[in-house]
Amino acid sequence: MRRILLAGLVVSLLASFARAQKSMTILGDAWTGKVVATSDTTREIVIRAYDKDKTETFVGILEEGYKVKMKDGSQRELKVSEITPGMRIRVFYKTKQQDAGGQKTKVRSIYRVDFLGKDEYTKLREALNLEPSIPVIVANSRKLPTINPLKLYLSIEEPHIKDSLVEWVSEWNKEQAAKYGSLEIVPDPAQSDISLVVYWGADEMVAGLPLEFIDRSGRRRELLPATAHLTTKEGEGLEIIWQKLTWLSPEKIKKSESSVRSTVGIEKEMEKRLKSRAKK
Repeated sequence: MRRILLAGLVVSLLASFARAQKSMTILGDAWTGKVVATSDTTREIVIRAYDKDKTETFVGILEEGYKVKMKDGSQRELKVSEITPGMRIRVFYKTKQQDAGGQKTKVRSIYRVDFLGKDEYTKLREALNLEPSIPVIVANSRKLPTINPLKLYLSIEEPHIKDSLVEWVSEWNKEQAAKYGSLEIVPDPAQSDISLVVYWGADEMVAGLPLEFIDRSGRRRELLPATAHLTTKEGEGLEIIWQKLTWLSPEKIKKSESSVRSTVGIEKEMEKRLKSRAKK
């Protein structure tokens, strides 16, 4: 039986805590929400999170000299005023004792800031070349369109997974198209009826660290988080009709492309939905 390393066990729990406004992670205490106020003078950042009928507020102070990494790899100091109200951010902090007027008070000292997108579907929109304002809803019970051929757009970050899916589409069209309809892969999401998106990591995951384990032969291996979405268009928005967060072995993917579809569950899910749309 595989022995999961302690570090891996901690990382595997990240997904379940990623969307909570307050969480404990391997990177420290974290808080996620929308910015409601900031102050360059006091370096305070006020964040508010809404959970159904419950509202919680976090107040912390950004450490002096905090720097952000730019796209070109350089770093510069972040001004508190650049964190504007309405932004979704996640902060990591330590609670410290501070003297104020002869009295000790607790202060949350922020040592890291993650800038998040509008919601947890930022990466999905980017993969489909959609504007950040495009609404996204989850509709798991939605059936695939009955159009034939059904036009499919593939946005697959890992080339081995994409090659595997292209191969599966070819097999489906040869063996099942006459009974359940065919698939046509298109190069532009604007031309598609459905889109299959697979990328490494997840929007709301605190850290995309590998999950390490020891296999039966005693070799140390690692799994990386990956997210899969099957989407369709609805008016001016996007509907997610299937989504899955899983863990994949880059080493295994490169050695055996045919095992990728089964590991992620894409092949099985696509077959089920293609056959289901033929039922009345």
